[in-house]
Amino acid sequence: MGRTWEINVEELTEESFAPYGRIVAVPESAAPRSGEGWECWYGFAQLDNSLPINMGVVLSRVRPVVVEDMERHVHTFELLYPHGDDLVQPLALPLDLDNPDASPDPATVKAFRIPVGKGIIMHPGTWHSCAVPVERDTTYGFACGEPDYDYVPDWVPFPDGDTVQVTVTR
Repeated sequence: MGRTWEINVEELTEESFAPYGRIVAVPESAAPRSGEGWECWYGFAQLDNSLPINMGVVLSRVRPVVVEDMERHVHTFELLYPHGDDLVQPLALPLDLDNPDASPDPATVKAFRIPVGKGIIMHPGTWHSCAVPVERDTTYGFACGEPDYDYVPDWVPFPDGDTVQVTVTR
């Protein structure tokens, strides 16, 4: 029987998130473009990729955040952004990128609260589970570069049957 790692949700800050990726947020400066009833910020974040970028949507339901396995994309970033509710996103460090038999390390798992209006760009190889909404069922969008539209990533369990249980303050 594996070990249960218990962690708390962390605030999403540039410093705490840096090992896992980058934060995307509405800039605090005035929008450079605007019109009646709208404001537009453009070019404040960039996605560099040589592969086609595929978009997706996940419907996620409120539930306990217990992680048994994770996926990763070693050759591309993944952008994730919540639609209608804050999300809790468990992540493990992107280690052993050249090892196709690697597994996520539960000792490196952190869970971040991603508020509506912000998003994250995970470094290539960052292990992640599905995100879980904090207050109510919601959808979230994601995008990543894949060489093949039909690509299906492998969900890899933690070694020794370990799990990570995340405490969410609602």
